[in-house]
Amino acid sequence: MNNVGFSHRFGLFVLKYRWPIIIANLVLFLAVLAAMINRGKEFGEHITYMKKVRENPLAVDSSHSSPPPIFNADYRVWFDSDNPDMLALDRFQMDFVKEDNLIIVLVSKSGNLFTNENLKSMKTLVDSGWTVPYVNRVDGLTNFSMTRVEGDELNVAEFVEELPLSEDELASHKKEALSDPLIPHFLISPDAKVTQISYRVVVPHDFTDGFLQARAKTVKLVDQVLAENPDLTIRLGGTVMLNNAFIDFAMRDQTTLLPIMLFVVVPLLLAFLLRSFWGTVLPLGLL
Repeated sequence: MNNVGFSHRFGLFVLKYRWPIIIANLVLFLAVLAAMINRGKEFGEHITYMKKVRENPLAVDSSHSSPPPIFNADYRVWFDSDNPDMLALDRFQMDFVKEDNLIIVLVSKSGNLFTNENLKSMKTLVDSGWTVPYVNRVDGLTNFSMTRVEGDELNVAEFVEELPLSEDELASHKKEALSDPLIPHFLISPDAKVTQISYRVVVPHDFTDGFLQARAKTVKLVDQVLAENPDLTIRLGGTVMLNNAFIDFAMRDQTTLLPIMLFVVVPLLLAFLLRSFWGTVLPLGLL
């Protein structure tokens, strides 16, 4: 009875002071909206500042403080602050360097990577990888440092320096790669059908768009290679793609799941439960 009495009194209070309550809610909504707009403006100014610093490191402002990201796509958010594996990774990165990677996996449909066309595609992705934003190292088959013995001399050079190669040279390179102690299982598969190119990406902590830029440039390079070489299938992986995947899934949910929920599922559920036109429309208006 007490609960019923309280509910009754609360309902009468809301009805009696409905206009002050409506105005108070409207003021609160406008305040939240203004805060969100200001938050977006601050973050936009931060992105502009970081782009300026990237183009000119001397433009660093020691008084600048970065706001927290609007959407945090870092894989670290999925781990507790005291997770032992993450703590070990943090210690490792403090002692050495914090880096992320972007892996390009190339698969030859014909089953043979050692053709001039495929080696050219690999070389394009390796040489152009240095132009990808925030990449400071590129490792692939074509730029692998191969040590060759000639008499009493040890010559170190890139595995593939010039193209095209003759059929005998292609066969020799393939034999040399598969007999090397490091290349198989590291850069290529033992059947010479699959290879990987690794971009080491170092993005400043304050520059949240860094991973997006690195992926966008890499995808552009991959599309260019695929257009020129139909023998290849290319897949992208690594922590850079993982971070981008969180953003992609969130944006996909906002453009698909959220509208479906608000404009299809919720109206149908309200109409089924309440059997009232206004009982369906008014809650949707609140949402």
